[in-house]
Amino acid sequence: MLHPVVQEHPGRVDGDQEGSTGRAQDDEHVEIVNRGAGSAPIGEWVLNAGEVGQDYTFPPNSMLLPGMILRVHTSDQLQPPGWYGLTFHSNRPIWNDKGDTAELRDTTGALRSRYTYGDPT
Repeated sequence: MLHPVVQEHPGRVDGDQEGSTGRAQDDEHVEIVNRGAGSAPIGEWVLNAGEVGQDYTFPPNSMLLPGMILRVHTSDQLQPPGWYGLTFHSNRPIWNDKGDTAELRDTTGALRSRYTYGDPT
């Protein structure tokens, strides 16, 4: 059974969890975890950060193994040299400090997971 879910990271999904960097988006991220027993093919699935245009599309053939956690960063500005990771490539914060909703949709547009924190209204 496939069971990828959006989850809050151990700090928090909203901005600046590592401390002040001068750019709140530099340490924002959300985690996708496969809590199922089988691998989850998530190629071309879309992670939305709560507003139109705040989308991350997973590369074709992406696979989420059982227990695997993928971290999708807002920005790639603070990553070490040679780092390869998943990022929205945003130059501004996308996760609202007061609350927001992350949605993970498959290739048909069906909602596979939703995570809301705080008051996203």
